[in-house]
Amino acid sequence: MPLIEILVANVAPAIAKAVLTAWLRDHSISSQLGSSLIDIIAKKTEDSFQKNRVERQFSNIGEKVAEELVPIFAEAPLPNSSKEAVAFAVAQTLNESTMEASVLVENDLDSDKLARHILASRTHTITVGFGDSELALFGRVVREICDAVVDIASQMPGFTERTFGEVLRRESDILAIVQNILDENRLHREESKRANLENGAAYYEEKYRRQVIRRLDVLELFGAPATVTNRRHRLSTAYVTLSVE
Repeated sequence: MPLIEILVANVAPAIAKAVLTAWLRDHSISSQLGSSLIDIIAKKTEDSFQKNRVERQFSNIGEKVAEELVPIFAEAPLPNSSKEAVAFAVAQTLNESTMEASVLVENDLDSDKLARHILASRTHTITVGFGDSELALFGRVVREICDAVVDIASQMPGFTERTFGEVLRRESDILAIVQNILDENRLHREESKRANLENGAAYYEEKYRRQVIRRLDVLELFGAPATVTNRRHRLSTAYVTLSVE
């Protein structure tokens, strides 16, 4: 199966489940992470129309994140067969039951901890036969996915029964948020590549900056007659630079 098809058919659904689980922040669904996306959604609503809309929306998010992985695979100095094996391994790892909702909740603002947990969860059996280059690509892809999952879930409005329906009605707004986050992450990757941030203090400085953004780059409007999704904005987007003459 070609790499693109693996990313769409296997990796994207696993990412969608991870994002949904992180957003729901519900320990009771941890055992459902290994099942289908619709099974997890069914825990939150019995409305068939809502189920289908949630599945479509989060499937779109999963596909957007998976699409961002294509350049990472493309630049890896590996044959296509090895890249395809890595993609299958990533999908299987994300679908392992050890990646529980509680772990996503506890580490929702620390993608490094989440990535370390996932990479330590039975990956030694999933990656049997991988060489150093395959393992390096595998680890990088998992870390990129964790960054995206944490960033997207942290920027979505906190889950309640009310916001569940509103998020569905404002699908374009949510997808715009997702695209903005993915664009920013892509810029971070390019900056890291130019500055060679893989080692040393610069690497930790970059990770610290991204952690600050996850925690503090939020502006929430109070008292305004706005919808829940319109009440939360990125501070870096809403801030207006002042000038003096």
